[in-house]
Amino acid sequence: MPLKIKSFRTALFLTMSLSVLIPLILLSIITSSLINAKIDSLLEQDLLRYHAETEVIYNNKLNSLLDAGIVLSKNPQFVESISSGKADSARLLLQNLLEIQGVDIATVANASGIVIVRANNGNIGDSLELNGLVEYAMMSGIPAASTEIISPAELARESEVLAASAKIRRIPTLFSVQDGTSYQESGMVLVAVIPIMDDETPRGAIVLANLLNRDFEIPDKVKDTASIESTIYQHDVAISTTAKTQKDNRYVGTLLAGDVVKRTLMDGDIFLGRVWSVSAWGRASYKPIQNFRGEVVGATSVWVQEDDFRSSAFFFRQREISQIIIIITAFMASAILVSSLILARGLSKPIREFIKSAEELGKGNLYQGVKVDSYEEINTLAKIYNMKIRDLRKLMKQESPPKKPK
Repeated sequence: MPLKIKSFRTALFLTMSLSVLIPLILLSIITSSLINAKIDSLLEQDLLRYHAETEVIYNNKLNSLLDAGIVLSKNPQFVESISSGKADSARLLLQNLLEIQGVDIATVANASGIVIVRANNGNIGDSLELNGLVEYAMMSGIPAASTEIISPAELARESEVLAASAKIRRIPTLFSVQDGTSYQESGMVLVAVIPIMDDETPRGAIVLANLLNRDFEIPDKVKDTASIESTIYQHDVAISTTAKTQKDNRYVGTLLAGDVVKRTLMDGDIFLGRVWSVSAWGRASYKPIQNFRGEVVGATSVWVQEDDFRSSAFFFRQREISQIIIIITAFMASAILVSSLILARGLSKPIREFIKSAEELGKGNLYQGVKVDSYEEINTLAKIYNMKIRDLRKLMKQESPPKKPK
């Protein structure tokens, strides 16, 4: 049943108040939403900027492998060792890279792609599983580098230590998708292949690689540079991260949320937004990592927990602006209500005068006119009303003189 307002003053007050308050409240909501959207946009821009810094650090690590390999490929002693089949001499030079450059894998393949020297051990005779990267470098004569996935068997041929480091238990997280496996045993490596040329003839290729599994150099550099958390994923498994447990252990093995897997790993797009990460909600940016063939093999991410974001000066500024908007809206609403009440009382006063005069007229009092000093239209109405009362008084005098009230 609709509400029926009997009082003209109440109706006038509500009409005037609501006609101003509703747009004001809507304006406040829209303004606050726009500010929040702008601040979210600024946060997303910061995440993308931090992610760009992550890519620089990631690529610098990859380029350092290329540079080390190129220097070695131009070493006459090394080239002569490979050309003449002096494996022991070549192996000593490769082992220097393991010790000085911190390279995990240093291997040489011949022109047919068969391993002829390994710095880690004496295993030779196998072919390298690098998605055609070795073949491309030797055929083109151009050094090449990429991120690749190496099988457990290939890692074991290089080093049992590397194979053990690569094996990571899959740890489900909220919104992650399990694939039925408990462990991930393959490894993700940064790999550079540098052709060994002799009179423009490829004699073989140097293969240098760093295993990313449980190597925290890149994420730690990102955090030192940008003061933000960073993680590297092999497929949907965190293999290197700055995130730590309360016991100061790394959150290695945690799984990506399903919506990130779909957008970043399956669709190959950047994911930017709110996501459940490890054990809390946060704002994050995820970018796919591609191998030499352009297949998505993992992702890099930068992220900030919402608790950290809410405690930051950036969020305090957002909350401060929102509070200012609320205070201004409340003040303006109060001012509008008071002014509407005063105006409604002023507009309803002449109406009350008309009501009083009409009641006296009903009692036979023809001398109770209306005395108002209001808007032009109401004043005109009052003049007409008073004139009609005078006309009525004259008419009554013609019929019978009325008694003047005491």
